[in-house]
Amino acid sequence: MMQGVNFLKEEGIQLHFNSVIFKDNIERMKKIADFALKYADTIKFNPLDPWGRGREINKVLTPQQYKEVAKVIEELRKKYGEEKILSHVPYFDMKNQFVKTGSVQSKCCAGVTYLVINSDGSVQPCERLPIPVGNVLIQSLETIWNNDVLQSLRSIEEHIKGKCRSCELLYSCRGGCRGEAFFRTKNLYNEDNMCWLR
Repeated sequence: MMQGVNFLKEEGIQLHFNSVIFKDNIERMKKIADFALKYADTIKFNPLDPWGRGREINKVLTPQQYKEVAKVIEELRKKYGEEKILSHVPYFDMKNQFVKTGSVQSKCCAGVTYLVINSDGSVQPCERLPIPVGNVLIQSLETIWNNDVLQSLRSIEEHIKGKCRSCELLYSCRGGCRGEAFFRTKNLYNEDNMCWLR
């Protein structure tokens, strides 16, 4: 692998490394970033998803571990710069940003400004939210865009349940990652049970 990495660097091609964070490697995040940024332009930390094989190995982060990860990401961004240290899930940025500034600028964009179109033409709100909302091979994108599920995601504040409904951050964070809520509770509108600000 490293031979390929070096070849790409010699050719001036930007490199991006991804690292999956789970219960057993939180303590190694700084070493992972140090190693990755010797070779790559950026590194992105993604939490282990609670579905597929992620569900089987029982190493998904707890809300408190998400908070630990957010602190490590903040430290790494101070060391390397925000543009070098990326993260996927809203918790890493939104909750940490709120603690520091009292406000949030990042929101879950599933079905709002973002869609996934799969190779078979099927469309879903996000790669983390595999709810079929149409197929571009048989429907126009405009028709799909106006699907009931996507419309409800755009007005999630009206549909959200649980503690998120009364949270002061609801209109800023939109209830966190809808994919997480769906996979953990099987309900698109349930509270974000991974939020550590509740």
